[in-house]
Parts: sequence; structure tokens; C-alpha cells
Amino acid sequence: MATRLISPAEFGFPEGPENLQLLGPTLCAQIGFDANWSGGDGSLPELHTNQYPALVDTGAQKTAIDDDLAKELNLPVRGMMETSGAHGRTLATMYVAQIYVPSVNRIFPGVFSGAQLASGGQPHYVLLGRDFLLGFNLVYDGSDGRVSLEQRPTALDLTIPVNA
Repeated sequence: MATRLISPAEFGFPEGPENLQLLGPTLCAQIGFDANWSGGDGSLPELHTNQYPALVDTGAQKTAIDDDLAKELNLPVRGMMETSGAHGRTLATMYVAQIYVPSVNRIFPGVFSGAQLASGGQPHYVLLGRDFLLGFNLVYDGSDGRVSLEQRPTALDLTIPVNA
């Protein structure tokens, strides 16, 4: 059976590949927590309408949300967990949230670690890690400054489609 590709989301910085190198592949995401949303009917959870820059981070095993933003949005806390990254190990607050990525029309529900992104000088409020990318084919064209993300239906996909 052939793998069916769903239309790709194209993003990046075609006006200058140096911007892609500087900022990385960036999508917009809505973040929040709707306790009444079940996800089984293709509907969207009720999230804040603000869209936040989200870095598609192939170096991150798990998706993370800016810790200050998670507090501002009053996301439910699910405890603490030790995480590690480029600067070593740290204890992170774990938040329950739903992340909606409109360009691929997918919701990613789960428990995400809080990370010091904005307070650390990052322009992103979400790191979409390899757990988000399980159901996608990512093409990074550094020479043209373009990135595309194509949905590939797979049993490992943790995202939920939204009815268009």
C-alpha cells in the first residue's frame, strides 16, 4: 500500500535563506487547555486565539512550551520532571495542554515540559519536537529558505486531525 501524502504546509523564509538559518523552521501555534474537548469528533478545542511562534526542533525529543507562557495561560500542572538539553539537566514543570498548528490543521494534545524560551532570549514559545513530527515528512531546503511539512498517516502519529 502506498503512503498517502496530504497537501504540505510550506513555510520558512523564501525572501532570504539566512533568516531560516537564523530563526529555524517556524510555524504558528495556538496553545491552551480545554477540559471539555475530547478530540474524537474532529472539532477544535477552545484555545486562546493568539498565535505563538513554534520552532520545528528536530533536536528535541519532546515538545516543550515556554514556562512563563504556560503560567500566563493557566495551563494545568501535572508535576515536575527532570529534562535535559544543550545546557544539561534541569527540573521542569510539566503542563497539560493542547497545541493547535493551523498550517497543518492538527491538534497535538499532551503533557509538555515548561522551558525557559522567551526569558532565555528565544523568539519561539513552543518547541515542536520529534514526538510532534512522528506523522510528518519534513523537507528543509536551506538553499531556498523553504521548509515543507507533509502529513503521513501512521500508527505512531500523536496529533489529531481537525475537520476543515
